[in-house]
Amino acid sequence: METNTLIDIVHEMQGQIWVDKVNETHRAGRLCQWVSTFHPDKVLCQLDGSFHHGAFNACVKMVFEECTAWMVRFPRVGMVNDGYADEKVAMEVAALNLIRNRTAIPVPKVRAWGAAIGNSLGLGPFIIMDFIAGVSLSKILEDPNAENPSRVMREDMSDYDIDLIYRPMANFMLQLFDLDFDQIGSLPWPEDKAQHPTLSRPLTFKEHAILQTEELTSSNKYAAFKTLKSLIPDFVHAKYDCSKFKLILDLEWSYIGPAQLFGSAPWWLLQDRPVNDAWDCTGDEPPPKITTRYYKCLETFIHILEEEEAKFLGHEEKELSSLIKWSQASGAMWLHILLSSGFNDHRGFPFTQLRRHLGITKWMGLEKNVSNKNELETFAARKASELEEYEEALEKMEEARALVDSGNMTRNSLPTL
Repeated sequence: METNTLIDIVHEMQGQIWVDKVNETHRAGRLCQWVSTFHPDKVLCQLDGSFHHGAFNACVKMVFEECTAWMVRFPRVGMVNDGYADEKVAMEVAALNLIRNRTAIPVPKVRAWGAAIGNSLGLGPFIIMDFIAGVSLSKILEDPNAENPSRVMREDMSDYDIDLIYRPMANFMLQLFDLDFDQIGSLPWPEDKAQHPTLSRPLTFKEHAILQTEELTSSNKYAAFKTLKSLIPDFVHAKYDCSKFKLILDLEWSYIGPAQLFGSAPWWLLQDRPVNDAWDCTGDEPPPKITTRYYKCLETFIHILEEEEAKFLGHEEKELSSLIKWSQASGAMWLHILLSSGFNDHRGFPFTQLRRHLGITKWMGLEKNVSNKNELETFAARKASELEEYEEALEKMEEARALVDSGNMTRNSLPTL
């Protein structure tokens, strides 16, 4: 994937400005004072450790004088689209509250939250929740001796350890599968901010990626996605076409979606998304080694899920495991992975697996049927013109960043898009 470096530079600078503001707020003592205002007894607190951050959030642990611990989370400026940061936080709160109130899945209790306008520190929207101590599963699953560390689950995991991980996940999925909704869309806005209207469309992980990071697209990719679009009717399960809507859970990117998207072969079985570098394969090359591992883990997970369904009241017909098996047999699982991930390369693993499932001859025939020579030529000409403008703007932006790096320009003076 080749993203828009011009946008990336702007977001990088925006993020650094925000981090400086967060650090200054903490140094001045205002961050702890602010968090204390949300405690029912206004007890003083202090920061425990340093800030931690993932792809979209910066988090800090706060400990009060009576030893209660809270986690304060802010969406990271530059990583979360400014126009959707409030909505992202609201949907995360809505998802946590829904799971806490309607399932037995352990999630932290939300103590306070607010939109950017309600944050007197000027640090954007926020969530304050109970701190739950533990060890990150990714730390346990990563290979400490890997020459090139990645998120892929280490190969020496025993069947017993994999069972310990997959079994509670199967149980969680069954609890969530019991929740039914009337239509596809966003979750309702949390009750304490009910003056906000319920949004009809969801804010998904993929949609946010498109909003936040522009991708440079080729005519080959354009043709591949037109082919994929033509295949969608073949991957719709008739039983779940107009009903059985479920919570598609990715915490801050949670929404109500089709049951078959929920009940698809899980992408997370090896912890890593199958669109990342470890899964890369091109052309007629044999599938990468990780493919065999994934299918073995999928077989193991389905077996565990069926065992859990047998114990779970109301799941005797094994509807969820049957739906996952259908996604594998039909090839729909690869469409679902493409729909749930960010930007996708037509030469990447999900696309390659989908082409192999259909057969290369059939795929090429479909691509020929949907391709319009004049349309492709017009698309290519427009992209060539845009690329020329982009390269000129990028050169100027990189010159400005060099001035910032040398101290001859402030970050706030960097040109905007």
